[in-house]
Amino acid sequence: MGFIHMNDVIITDRSPFELELSLEVYSLETCKKACYALMEFVSCKISTSSDKLLIEVHPTPDCTKGEEELKALLFDELLDYSLRETIAEKTDSIRTLILSNAFSKSKLVDS
Repeated sequence: MGFIHMNDVIITDRSPFELELSLEVYSLETCKKACYALMEFVSCKISTSSDKLLIEVHPTPDCTKGEEELKALLFDELLDYSLRETIAEKTDSIRTLILSNAFSKSKLVDS
């Protein structure tokens, strides 16, 4: 995947590519969020099997990024949303406790 420079116009190879991921590493929701975050550059088709996720990535017509750069961006987003998911799971009980305490002192909850 390279660039061809012609009179200050950059043309890229916009061929679709696929990423195969393990469901043990990334959840379906994480993949959806990562793909959504990059929709300025790509459109994605996600499919699953029993233990794998397959993301079919199609660069948008105006995308000037190459395949390797798009893969790197997608993996960065996957890591970001995966960590957010893990943090949310680990802090769920604390968040629930804080919200319960906050609302128990308000007039929104009758005693």
